[in-house]
Amino acid sequence: MAVPIALPKLGMTMEEATVTNWLKKSGEFVRQGQAILEVETEKVNFEVEAPHDGILHPSAQEEQTLPVGAILGYILEAGEVAPPASTLASVASSIDGVASAIARAPSVRERGDVRASPAARALARAQHVNLSEVSGTGPEGRIKEANVQAYLDEAARAAPQRTPAASRAALEHPAVQRAGPAVSPLARRAATQAGMDPAGIEGSGHLGRVMLADAQRVPPRLSDSAPNAIDSREPMGRMRKAIAQRMHRSLQEMAQLTITMKADMTEVARLRQRLLAAWESEGIRPTYTDIVVRVVAAALRRHPHINSRIEGDDVITVSAVNVGLSVAFDGGLIVPVIHEADRLTLREIAAKTSMLAAAARARTLAPPQVTGGTFTVTTLGVYGVETFTPIVNPPEAAVLGVGTIQTEAAFDGDRVFPREVLRLSLSFDHRLIDGAPAAEFLRTVVGLLEQPYLLL
Repeated sequence: MAVPIALPKLGMTMEEATVTNWLKKSGEFVRQGQAILEVETEKVNFEVEAPHDGILHPSAQEEQTLPVGAILGYILEAGEVAPPASTLASVASSIDGVASAIARAPSVRERGDVRASPAARALARAQHVNLSEVSGTGPEGRIKEANVQAYLDEAARAAPQRTPAASRAALEHPAVQRAGPAVSPLARRAATQAGMDPAGIEGSGHLGRVMLADAQRVPPRLSDSAPNAIDSREPMGRMRKAIAQRMHRSLQEMAQLTITMKADMTEVARLRQRLLAAWESEGIRPTYTDIVVRVVAAALRRHPHINSRIEGDDVITVSAVNVGLSVAFDGGLIVPVIHEADRLTLREIAAKTSMLAAAARARTLAPPQVTGGTFTVTTLGVYGVETFTPIVNPPEAAVLGVGTIQTEAAFDGDRVFPREVLRLSLSFDHRLIDGAPAAEFLRTVVGLLEQPYLLL
């Protein structure tokens, strides 16, 4: 019996992924659990494993972007033939099937709610296509990039077959005027980075589609721009688009408010120096951020309402305390998650954050390491930033911004002495959390930072 290979859903926000590389060849025997292809999401690259022993029959093409649940191929028995299926078809999570999904599509459009994948919207914008004119084949009539491309191809093919007057009208259609050759997202990115116009590259894919290999075969050309030209244009990468969409969604959907407090970090600084010496032989170097994460985890346990989220009209208070830590690197930002941080010692947190940060910058994080977060800590202190307004990472309800530590004068009567001071900025969803409980949570964080030995 043919066993389908479906694109798994690895997180609450994952909608689609791009097939980057088949690790095994068609017709090759594979065993259950063996990695057979690599897939790229907006956050990480991951490997899809064979669901059964048998002969591999891939159906999805490399560089193809597909929604969650799509059939990527099949595992067959010897002599078995793969069931007929389009590589553009997607299996809805409810297993309703493509036919019922297409049948429901008209009701979606009648509401004016055109559902489309980010890749489909990007292609439609670039080619000036009205998405309401495109038929979607995804779950519940969702429009995919392939549907938009099919619309453009159909318009281009239809033009020469009309009468002269009809042909002129067809050629004047915006979709035909602007379509040009189909270009895969990875090929477009490679061509742009090399200073090439994708429209001038001969494509080897279906209907002349320009693939990544086509863009890589063409040597980069010198720019025709004037020597003093400074403008440049390039498409957003998958990660940057995901960041843009999530941040925009966060500010659109939430009533965000930010409050700030100062924490005296003098005792934390002394504790950190002692721990650096004590753990040096183990190669563990606790940072100020590690201590903040440990403190936040303890504070969330005391204030569980901060560790919650909104789902529809319900408030979900999450029992697990999973603290995300923003890590910046060339090309983007990612938030690896320290699961059950409230159950870890400071030593364990220091070791784990070091490992996660290194994996994040090397782009080797596994999907479980970037999902399930319930609260986020983000720091700009290393850049000398004192305070800032962090944006809540949905579906979480709050985020803590950590600034730089500064030496300030403190007074005890007439005596003046230096203190190490840290400014903290807590942004939260005011739909769920009021100002008073948010202030109480932040005050608990400050209190624990000023008496860090209570956590050892």
